[in-house]
Amino acid sequence: AVGEETAGEAMKAGAQDYIKKDNLRLLAPAIRREINEAQVRRERRQVKELYEEIGSRYRTLFENVPVGIYRTKTGSRGTFLMANPAFLAMLGYSSLEDFATMSLADLFIDEKEPDLFFFELMKKGSLNAVEIHLRRKNGSSMWGLATARIGYDLNGDPAHIDGILEDI
Repeated sequence: AVGEETAGEAMKAGAQDYIKKDNLRLLAPAIRREINEAQVRRERRQVKELYEEIGSRYRTLFENVPVGIYRTKTGSRGTFLMANPAFLAMLGYSSLEDFATMSLADLFIDEKEPDLFFFELMKKGSLNAVEIHLRRKNGSSMWGLATARIGYDLNGDPAHIDGILEDI
């Protein structure tokens, strides 16, 4: 019938529902359902906007804070997953891509120090204000003050190391 054809076209164009004239008893439930669904869509849109705003604020903080922030895979040979611009600049790198193949151990001047650092970190779960001697990209050395903690996955297994580094 022409009515169903028109209803089908309306649904394809984005209508949520339709009701035939001979079934008007379904009108009130359909209106209630649409009001509820519109509220859910509105709330989802608000949550999405809030997450985008929070993400933007986090990115701004991460990118502009004047201390180095990083995340590595676990282990003293864990490679870097994230690093903010301050961390990269401290060590003489221009981008994370330029730095991504490095491991935590590659930065230490004393080759025994990364294993000791990681052993203490695993034993305690976190380290606060530990002085470390690091090598910059150009080969020069720097002393840093490191604070780090182990991040765990949902099973309670070590998943990554989060840390900050201050140039001292």
